Amino acid sequence: MLQGTQDNNFNVDAINFIKVTEGWSPSVYSDSVGVPTIGIGYALLTKESNGNYIVKSTLQSNFNGVHVFTPGENVLLQKVASDLNNGALTQSQRVALANLDFNARGKNFSFVINSAQGMTLLNSSLSSNIASAHLNNVVTALAGTKELVALEDMVYNGPGFFIATVKNPNGT
Repeated sequence: MLQGTQDNNFNVDAINFIKVTEGWSPSVYSDSVGVPTIGIGYALLTKESNGNYIVKSTLQSNFNGVHVFTPGENVLLQKVASDLNNGALTQSQRVALANLDFNARGKNFSFVINSAQGMTLLNSSLSSNIASAHLNNVVTALAGTKELVALEDMVYNGPGFFIATVKNPNGT
């Protein structure tokens, strides 16, 4: 049976652990790869198993009650995905973009979110990543433990790698 060390401050510790690596931004910014991101590391694009970026299929449902993406914002997200897929952004351009705010560059993302909305986005993304990695039973077994804090951080910060590893642990 899977057991862990109980964490009496589990919810706070789990969020703080993720915040350490992700940070917080109420407006859309470009992460170190060039992916539009908001809140506590909520990426607006996702990477498919073939390595291509696409607009997150759950984007609008995750933002329900927070923001309705305009046609211009949807076009911009498609353009960023296309640029990332086609190598149109060099590594130095990605790093430079990561240091600039989308709004400051006139990229038409004019909305901001509050901390409660950021938490909602984090929780929806985390739940989706855990389900994709087929970890629901593990999460139940480790509920409220320090080990689950670390597992949630790994799944949230590296879902593509983590999911691929769980689905194919031998790397073949």
